[in-house]
Amino acid sequence: MPSTSERTTPPVGYGANPPVAVPISVGSPTMPTPPGQANTPYSSLLSPLPGIISDPDQVRQVYGKGINVRRFWPIGAVGSTGTTVTISSGTGGGTSGATGATGATGAPGTSNSFTVVEVSASFFAVISTIVLVTSTSGNLTGTLPLTASNANAEITVKKVSGDSNTVTLVGSGSNTIDGKSNLVILYKESSVTLVSDGISNWDII
Repeated sequence: MPSTSERTTPPVGYGANPPVAVPISVGSPTMPTPPGQANTPYSSLLSPLPGIISDPDQVRQVYGKGINVRRFWPIGAVGSTGTTVTISSGTGGGTSGATGATGATGAPGTSNSFTVVEVSASFFAVISTIVLVTSTSGNLTGTLPLTASNANAEITVKKVSGDSNTVTLVGSGSNTIDGKSNLVILYKESSVTLVSDGISNWDII
């Protein structure tokens, strides 16, 4: 039987790559080494080395008659302290933009002032009037002014009598009323308000 003993089963917890067990002769002060190389004193294995755990109780284990020396990974150096970066948050103060240009002036509005006119015969309507028509004398006709010269002008016509006669409105020349040649008002209290498009038509609103 050899004078040295070697542990062939790795200690629990070392996985697939356990530390190599180094056989040491019983009672020998040196470790066996390959031929042609000087023996290494056993005491050197227990000497403190930079980055290696040097406590002999942690480095060696005794199994029966032999001594098993376990390999330990070096302890890494402590990392340097990181640099603290301070980010200041400021409030920006941008320059105000220039004032925008003034918009174009809108078109003139129509007047809200109306004149009330009462008629009982055929009539020629005037812009900005409210024409109250009594048709007890028979069927009546109301002629509207030219749209081209009265853009946006308004006229209101209302029948106030309860007879069965009609009040027919027509445009001047080729002017139309909502695209038609005339407009007939038949019943009492019926009314219509017209607005000129400035071209050739009176629009009913």
